[in-house]
Amino acid sequence: MQFIIVGCGLTGSVIARELAESGNYVLIWDRRDHIGGNMFDYYDEHGILVQKYGPHVFHTDNKELVEYLSKYGEWIEYKMVCGSSWSDRCSPTPFNFTTIDMYYEKEDAERLK
Repeated sequence: MQFIIVGCGLTGSVIARELAESGNYVLIWDRRDHIGGNMFDYYDEHGILVQKYGPHVFHTDNKELVEYLSKYGEWIEYKMVCGSSWSDRCSPTPFNFTTIDMYYEKEDAERLK
């Protein structure tokens, strides 16, 4: 069979790949000059991996999904730590009770919480 996939972001790429591996002819159309949508990475002239559309972090506890994606690329271990700096102090982000305790006196913090 023949298929046209319009939009080759993450979903379109997976659909096109599955159809092609099942023996179908697949034509993909995308306004960008690459596949993968916002997940697109490339190495610049210095050999540095660049995330063209900003950082993307993958979260799942689905082992089958990880195994599927692992067939097509390598994982780069990454631990995401969020925080913010305010008044020369670092606090958790998103804002939470710990942040309130850091910036307010005990009575005020309890009242706010």
